[in-house]
Amino acid sequence: MKNMLAALLFCLPVTVNGAAFDYSIGLDIGGFHPTGAILKSYFDKSSVFTYGIDVSMAAVSNNISAFIRFQRFSFNVADPYGDEYVRGHWFTLGLEKAFPLEFVYPYGRLGITLHYDTYDLFVKNLRFGLHPCLGLRFKVTERTKPFAEIGYEYARLSIPDYVELDYTRHQAYLAGEDFQSGGIMINAGISYKF
Repeated sequence: MKNMLAALLFCLPVTVNGAAFDYSIGLDIGGFHPTGAILKSYFDKSSVFTYGIDVSMAAVSNNISAFIRFQRFSFNVADPYGDEYVRGHWFTLGLEKAFPLEFVYPYGRLGITLHYDTYDLFVKNLRFGLHPCLGLRFKVTERTKPFAEIGYEYARLSIPDYVELDYTRHQAYLAGEDFQSGGIMINAGISYKF
């Protein structure tokens, strides 16, 4: 994971080496679909609603952008092992390459995620993951562009021990497991260029 972060930081100067820059901010809503059976059981949901904000800086000359995105989700779970308020958020830092056409802007993104969920309280750990995605922006005006994208967040989480203070959903579903904690993410929203 350190090698991927180093590669992104090495590529970052390419995005700031142009003569002109575009700065944009976007709001998005979407869904996170965990792909692992263990995580689905823990969430007691096949998909969760997400919302977030996205800030990017693009070099006009080569259509390469540096971006950072912040997203959240939260929901209540009623469970035989105990009700729980599950919440999560993550930051994604990465690079984007756009291929502008007349009215449509296909793009690809590759980012590193810093992820923190309710179950990380038990392992006292921040997870790093990899997040590739593909998307489309639609030119409505020079400054306003709706977008839609699909991506995948990949991370692995190991929880080797049981928590002995309380019998929680964490013990029932996650303790003693080494599992994939990623999933499919679908986002749509609107970005505004300054």
